[in-house]
Amino acid sequence: MGPWRNGTNTVTLRYRLVIWDFDGTLADTLRLALAVYNRLAEKHGFRPVTDPMSVREMNLSEFLTQYSVPAWRVPLAFASFLAEVKSSSAKIRLNQHVAEAVRVTAELGVQHAVVSSNDTNVIERCLSANDLREQFTYVRGTSRIFGKERRIRDACRCCQTEFGDALYVGDEVRDVAAARAAGVHIASATWGLNSEVALRAEAPDFILDHPLQLAEVLRASACWACPAVRCWLNVKRAPETACGKAESTAGRASFFRIKPAVRTIVVSSVFQDH
Repeated sequence: MGPWRNGTNTVTLRYRLVIWDFDGTLADTLRLALAVYNRLAEKHGFRPVTDPMSVREMNLSEFLTQYSVPAWRVPLAFASFLAEVKSSSAKIRLNQHVAEAVRVTAELGVQHAVVSSNDTNVIERCLSANDLREQFTYVRGTSRIFGKERRIRDACRCCQTEFGDALYVGDEVRDVAAARAAGVHIASATWGLNSEVALRAEAPDFILDHPLQLAEVLRASACWACPAVRCWLNVKRAPETACGKAESTAGRASFFRIKPAVRTIVVSSVFQDH
């Protein structure tokens, strides 16, 4: 991986690989997913979603209970769901600023991959339509609602990256669990399915409110091991992350909540001193 140059200092980034979720994170598929689910709900006797905002606070288990979807019917229902999404894949668009975030972070020397529950062909078609396919070393859809952790590890192996040097970017609570099971770090994106409140409850390594914040995470993570940064973060933790969470996670998440001007001063001073 090529180093990132900060002024006269050359810094090796902490993360060598960014693995993206597709639905809700890279792509704006939420409205399509809701429409497809409600059609299937009418067909199979599930409860329809009438309040999309309430769904943002639920994990998968809570959703299945709330909307009367029996667990034993999930595999077949999800297969039907993917088939309908695939037939409407021409309507799928990327979320705003995601393409720019991919290109900016690729210029830092980071590899990119996609691991999603969606169909591989749907993902490939969307990336190609947005002139982004060449930015991704690995693209794989599991076509299953569970099992992302296996593909995340496969992505790391394909990209010749240690698990600890990879960062998964996802918009769901289950993405946090999948990343941890795979042994990689997780950046939770608040612009997708689950809300910031629901994501914070899982204590991800980072919280992203905007796609372009990913570049800030990658740059700042280069100095995370420096004692000066760790000491500073422990003093400046944001109130909402200081209660009941692991100190390291709270510090890292709060670092990207502080004002950019202050954050730049902290990172720059560390690079000058170390």
